[in-house]
Amino acid sequence: MKTRLISLLLAFSMALTFLPVGAVSAFAAETGSNELDLTPNTGVTITETATYDLLPSKNAQGHLVIDAPGSTVTLNLKGSITIQSLSTYFIQVKQGTLVFNGGDYKIDFNSTAKGLIQIQSGATAIIESGNFEGNEEIINNAGNAVLNGSGHYCTSNTTANTYVVYTSGGSTLTINDGYFYSEANHVIYGANHNKIVINDGTFITEAWNKSTLNLYGSGEAEIHGGTFKSMSSGRVLGTCGVVTIEEQNGKSILFEGEGTQTLVAIIARKGTTLNFKSGTVKSPKSAAIGGEGGETINITGGTIRDSLYGVIVRYNPTAVNVGGNVVFENNVNDIYLNKKDHGIDQRVTITDDYKGTASVGFAEPDENLPVTTLTNGESYQKDLKLTSVDPNYIIGYKQNEDGSEYRYLEKRTGYFVNVVSGTASIDGGVTALPSTTQIQDGRQVNLSAAPAQDGLEFEQWAVSPASALPALTSTGFDLTASETSFRMPAQDITLTAQYRPSAPAIDDASADASVDPAISTAVTIIGGALLVGGLHQLGTELWLIHHLPKGTAIPETRIELAEVLWKDAGQPAPAAEAAYTDIDTDDTDAQQAAQWAIENELMTLRSSEHPDKFDPHVPVSTVKAIRAWKKAQQMKPSTK
Repeated sequence: MKTRLISLLLAFSMALTFLPVGAVSAFAAETGSNELDLTPNTGVTITETATYDLLPSKNAQGHLVIDAPGSTVTLNLKGSITIQSLSTYFIQVKQGTLVFNGGDYKIDFNSTAKGLIQIQSGATAIIESGNFEGNEEIINNAGNAVLNGSGHYCTSNTTANTYVVYTSGGSTLTINDGYFYSEANHVIYGANHNKIVINDGTFITEAWNKSTLNLYGSGEAEIHGGTFKSMSSGRVLGTCGVVTIEEQNGKSILFEGEGTQTLVAIIARKGTTLNFKSGTVKSPKSAAIGGEGGETINITGGTIRDSLYGVIVRYNPTAVNVGGNVVFENNVNDIYLNKKDHGIDQRVTITDDYKGTASVGFAEPDENLPVTTLTNGESYQKDLKLTSVDPNYIIGYKQNEDGSEYRYLEKRTGYFVNVVSGTASIDGGVTALPSTTQIQDGRQVNLSAAPAQDGLEFEQWAVSPASALPALTSTGFDLTASETSFRMPAQDITLTAQYRPSAPAIDDASADASVDPAISTAVTIIGGALLVGGLHQLGTELWLIHHLPKGTAIPETRIELAEVLWKDAGQPAPAAEAAYTDIDTDDTDAQQAAQWAIENELMTLRSSEHPDKFDPHVPVSTVKAIRAWKKAQQMKPSTK
């Protein structure tokens, strides 16, 4: 009897080893439960639409197979699971759709296992949440995988071909969020002919000589958000096929290559078309973006910063196109032209819609070395703001008889003055100088602002770099004059004419016109564009610092301005006795300064209805202070 009971139990156990969905459903109905416990070494197959609770286990040895054409199977993880050694994937989706809700629970691999979830061709898996850790693949996708929520996907296996997510030919992979980490390999590996869309998430690899995202073959990838880091090799994204990087839906993109190696952060392999439209790339020890040969790289936006090379051109002399709104920040070389490839000079194509500035470095600098590709009939390259990283060279401009043009390396013999919304000439001439003209330091330069558009008037010049302003003003440069001159400093400079709205109420107002503290940020128009703060405030403050008596603070209120003007004039007595009710009667200096400034029309009362009030603590702008100061200086010869 005992032997027969054991035989029956063994038979029942073997029957459970691979239960089809009918058996699972019937078993669940008999027990009144839709719970699955994969602790036993059993294989469970589900073949129809159903919802199951996956029970926690510290020693799971079973596995699931979803083989449910046209059906959706939902699994809800009810506790953490530790998987023991398996010869197959913990969950296999052969047909149908799996919806997996892991919550905050974790599934990990206690020892060697095949992997967590496999999606076969034609099947779909939607992972809503969960924490997955192991030493094998988390996701192996040949079908359609969608990863939502804020799940964690982490692997630590040091063996080859073990990735957090592997997506093969013909598959689609959509990642909407999550944290993905690999200790020793690529995080995402995409094989031939797949479609990958990443909308958000964090992706990090610590692997030596591995990419965070490694995309091979002729597939298509779209990256619309996320943070991507390589903590060792510096290689963040290796691309093939067509790859588009563009921030969407309010998400930001950051590619960051760190570590001790010097691999290019975003590398475009042979046959790749890389479209970088927005986002940020940084690679302190190498290039942010580059190619391996036979690629096309289109950079039309985004920010490339904090890199040894922002964009490197190598192997393919006409591969890189830079334009649009791309911004270069704090790079050693914004663009770097590598050595010749098979005797052909490297060149960069810069499109006519690029209005920014870029520094260009060279592996083999030489006079007359081409910098940009030849363009025909558009005549825009002369206005490109390109500078040479090598101080012995400048980037010159050449236009051929047929109208084609390009930029090239030229020995430095002087310095550039780039004028925005205006013209520069030398030696009293009236012909405007091209921005590519080299001017010897110490030579006189005449500067004229462009005529103001209707409704505008010239306000001042903005100087870049700001550190050049003292050298300019010491040689006669007037920051607030639309026509002025200076001696060329020993550095390249940019001078930008700034304009402001003109209106009688503003034009006729005196230097002390009140400024609402809530809107005290300077408003300036440059080349027809409205700007706020920034260079305007910096430029006017530097002007005052240079012209006011040494040690004099920039006046910020009406009474401070009046006292600066009065003291500079020698503290003259006003014609009438001062008696402003809002100034302390014992403060005779303040009373006299205010009265003298009013009498000499350097300032006016804010209200004619209250002639006894000076409003001493109302703020004044730096531009108003400059006007009052200049008018006071003009008074001096007539009062001697």
